[in-house]
Amino acid sequence: MKKLLIPIYPILLGIVWVLTVYLANKEQLPSVSIIILPILVVSIIIGAVWFITKLIVKDWKKSALIVSVIFLLTIAHGYIREYTDIAGIKMVPIWLGLMVVGVFAILKVTRPKGRDSLTIVGNILCISILVVSLVSFLTTPSFSRASSV
Repeated sequence: MKKLLIPIYPILLGIVWVLTVYLANKEQLPSVSIIILPILVVSIIIGAVWFITKLIVKDWKKSALIVSVIFLLTIAHGYIREYTDIAGIKMVPIWLGLMVVGVFAILKVTRPKGRDSLTIVGNILCISILVVSLVSFLTTPSFSRASSV
């Protein structure tokens, strides 16, 4: 159970997001190897933001929660903007407000025992979603070739 207390879910969220985007667009891709670079870039960016956040809040579990909230709101911004009439600079106060509320809740409301529980749930949830994504990724028909497009 101790191993589940190490937060790995921020990086897994990034990997799941990349797999999901590529699965949705697999007909347009020349090969499966094209997803390696985006997975590396997203993982490095999340890891860097996570490390910087850890330096500020001095707690890996708090910083993992903060980075996950910011990452999820950043992803949700694009999808929600696509389905609403609110665009551009009008969305910035809404998303910044949501991020501030999320970060404040993590910093002030969560207790160490609660962060342990959230870490376990986050890890299990992200591992489960990653397994389902990988199975879906590996069982779907192969990617189209550039010559057949």
